[in-house]
Amino acid sequence: MRTALLITAAIAATAPLSANLLTNGSFETVAAGCPSPGAGFYAVFPPPGIQCIPEWEVVSEDVHFVGTFWQAADGINSLDLDGNPGSSGGVRQSFATAPGHSYLLTFFMAGNPGNLPIIKPMRVSVDGQSTEFDFDTTGKSFTDMGWTQKNWSFVADDAISTLTFQSLTQERGLLQGWGPAIDNVTVTEVSTVVPEPGTTWLVLPCGLIVLLLRIYATEGLGQPLCSNSQAAGRHG
Repeated sequence: MRTALLITAAIAATAPLSANLLTNGSFETVAAGCPSPGAGFYAVFPPPGIQCIPEWEVVSEDVHFVGTFWQAADGINSLDLDGNPGSSGGVRQSFATAPGHSYLLTFFMAGNPGNLPIIKPMRVSVDGQSTEFDFDTTGKSFTDMGWTQKNWSFVADDAISTLTFQSLTQERGLLQGWGPAIDNVTVTEVSTVVPEPGTTWLVLPCGLIVLLLRIYATEGLGQPLCSNSQAAGRHG
């Protein structure tokens, strides 16, 4: 148990911090000429409609840009991916990536508790890779939205990747206009290569490998697989 804690601490101490590759991930910035949602909300439509949420483009149908009408996960603004009644919209943002590198998407999800459906579905996609998320609004309210962190990893295949959030209320034949909500969206790089099975150690920092070898030896777990000098030579 002590060994596991030491290894966890070692990884936390040496893991590089990656900046958020997205801009305006909490939807706090409002485009010039557009009103702030304030204590309410308003619909933002796909182009040629004015894009009031900088760096994000509305796709398919309109979304609601929500202020303090309900509790946000971060800051004061968030999005309902279903805009006006009958709409099942989405948003997207493009950002720089490196082909073959692995990335982690983190965001907070809730659902508009003002009407059906109780389960709010949506799809997240990046350049041909996708996954779906559902949020259960049972017991939730505008003052207690129940924001939940979601995570999804993907591998970039181009120098520019596009992240898309799309409501699935229309696709699933559900009532539209009270949809899934998102806030506090981040994308960070988590590795510089995609390791082959059984070679995960190759993506670890040199210093971390040496530190893990020392923990292995000092904890009496047996003879290390290689010496510190061998580890340094392997990655030098």
